[in-house]
Order: sequence, then C-alpha cells, then structure tokens
Amino acid sequence: MMEVIIETTEELNQEYANAIKQTLVKEINDRFSSQLKLNDLDKIVASLNFGVSLNQFQEENGLPVEHTNDKLAQAVAKTLHLRKDNQVKSVIFIRLELILEMFLEENTGYGYHFLHHELCHVHDDWNKEYLMKDFIDQYRKDTGSELQNILLRHSMTIWSEYIAVRLSSESYPRKEFDFFIPHLFNLIRRAKEEIPNEIDNYRFNGDINKLFIRAQELINPVMKFTATVLGYIHGLNINNEAILDGLDNTFIIDIWTQLDKEFNRLFNSYPDWESIDQFDILNSLILSVLNDFGIYPEDTSVGLYISVP
Repeated sequence: MMEVIIETTEELNQEYANAIKQTLVKEINDRFSSQLKLNDLDKIVASLNFGVSLNQFQEENGLPVEHTNDKLAQAVAKTLHLRKDNQVKSVIFIRLELILEMFLEENTGYGYHFLHHELCHVHDDWNKEYLMKDFIDQYRKDTGSELQNILLRHSMTIWSEYIAVRLSSESYPRKEFDFFIPHLFNLIRRAKEEIPNEIDNYRFNGDINKLFIRAQELINPVMKFTATVLGYIHGLNINNEAILDGLDNTFIIDIWTQLDKEFNRLFNSYPDWESIDQFDILNSLILSVLNDFGIYPEDTSVGLYISVP
C-alpha cells in the first residue's frame, strides 16, 4: 500500500495535508495505475526541505548521498530504489511546492508532469526487475572489463532518463520545450571549457584517475540531458532542425543522429531485452565523446589504462 507523506508547514496544517494525500492517491490510481506498473511504489515524500530530507533518507538506508545541485541545475524530484523485505521498493521525493501547485486554481501543470515523470521511473524499474530479468542480472554482474562496467553504468543512467521522459511527455504542459535547450548548451559549454583545463592540470599533477573521474562528471550530464531533449522530441513528435542548428560546432553534433536512431531502436524493442548487448552502441558513443576530448581508456591485462596523448 503506497504511503504519501506531506510535510506540514505554518501555512499547511495537518488537515489540509491529509486532504492533499487523499486526492493525490486517487489521482495516481485513476490516471496512472492502468498505464504504469506502480506495484513497487512504497511511498511519495513531498518535502519543503527537499535536499535535506532526501539526503537524510539516503544516509539512513545506506544509499549514495547524491542529487543534482549545482550552479547549472537543481533537482526538483528524485526516485530512489531500495530492498525491503526482499523486494525492490521505490520511494519518490518531490519538492512540496510542486505538489501544492497541482491544487492551485491556476497551475502551470509542471507539478503534475514532474510527478508523472517520477512515476515513469518507478514503472521502468519494475520492468527491469520483472520483465527484463536476464538483462538486469547481466548488468549487475562484473563483466570482467573495468571499462565495460563504467560505460554500462553511464548507458543505464542515460537510458533511464530517456525512457522516463518519453513515457511522461504526454503530460508536458507546453508544446515547445525551449526551457531545456539553453540548459543543454550550458552543459556542453561547461564540458568544453573545463575538460581541457582538467587535462592541463593532469599534465602538471600526474593524477590520471582524478582527470578520468572529472571528465565523466562533466560528460555524463551532457549525455543525460541530451537524452532528455531527445525523449521530448520523440514523445511529442517535435521537429529538431532548429536544435541541430544550435548544436553545430559542438561535440554532441557528431553523435546526435546516432543517439536519435539508437534511442528509437531501444524504445521499439523495450522492454523485451535479454542481453546487455543492447547497450553496445550507447557504450561506444559515450566512449567516442571521451575520445573526442583526447581521453582514451582501455582495458589491459593489469587493469584500466587511460591514455592522454
């Protein structure tokens, strides 16, 4: 039985919070239960102190303490997964103001959409756990290749965002999504500026592991947000020519068409995946971006070797 926790404030008393809970549960059951697999949804937590509540829950349950929170972006919601009574359970954390916005007479629709998006993460994780067992079992095992393990983790992150966006795109409250494009450009610009600086630092301090970790930290958000943009393009059937013009002369333009085709291929076969080979092309595209920046990781008999000529 799904639990809903609404954090009370001076303006939001317990009676009003309880009314929101009841309405929210009914809304989810009426609108989404027939479309999405939400059997593993344990609770939804709407918090005024989103970051604090999220981090505290992660610490208490032995999960990595993390969420997007930097000068370019701040998370508004996050779905966590943990084992409870030998079952995988999902917990959604969402900013309280987004839930309250859903109950305003004049609401923007973003609260509803972001909740829908997180519910699609729950649905995707149910599919992975129960319909894609061979695939997910292989993913969780050590492949014997350190580089392959790293690339698979990135591919899973990128795919998971794409599928949640595409499945929830129908509730996006605007036909255009210009809000997303400047953010993608900012992420690309940051990676383009900072990775060469990190390479210069490596040539001075010789710490190749630090460089490799930092390069991934800068490239992963670009790839993940590219997946977000393509998820909306495919879900809303939007022409992407204007976006391509803006991406010209960036490192993403070289793989955009391949990502476009690959995400559609994966979507058309989802969730009937039996092997982690499904991610081979995504893995190669992520590796090609690292290579474009002059970073060449490879497996050797003594472990991962990273060349920066």
